[in-house]
Amino acid sequence: NTRLFYVFTAKIIETHQTNHALLAAFMPLVMATGGTVGIQAGTLVIRALTIGGLQPREIPIVLWKEIRISLGLAVVLSAIIFVEAFMIGGAEEGAMLLSLCAAMSLAMIVTVAATSLFGSAIPLIAQRLGRDPAMVSGPAITALADLSGATVYLSIVAAVL
Repeated sequence: NTRLFYVFTAKIIETHQTNHALLAAFMPLVMATGGTVGIQAGTLVIRALTIGGLQPREIPIVLWKEIRISLGLAVVLSAIIFVEAFMIGGAEEGAMLLSLCAAMSLAMIVTVAATSLFGSAIPLIAQRLGRDPAMVSGPAITALADLSGATVYLSIVAAVL
């Protein structure tokens, strides 16, 4: 239920945002990156479906390839977000700052991997259900990327703090 998600999100932000403005600053970056990766993965799968180059037996191979590529990208992006957050977050105490940076980096990795999987799977599911993958995928991937990105980010941060 969407309302439950909003209550969960509001409670975490209320609890931690006032003490850690750094968390609020990087949340949109993690969510937007996840959405971009998901849309790109979906686009590649839709292209393969359209030109007829994707056979059912190749689906696990394509999904595994997308996950590997997104994890490589996620590791690079998480290192960048760690360094950037560390440089910006000078007001935090040393150990707390390292924890926050690590939580944001982990959230980037998990979000990018999850949205890549969603982005790859949604067009395949749409086609299987007899729907046009190109029409269904964009809105579905965007919605799932936003919800999963926020949930992952806030859950990891809440666990660390």
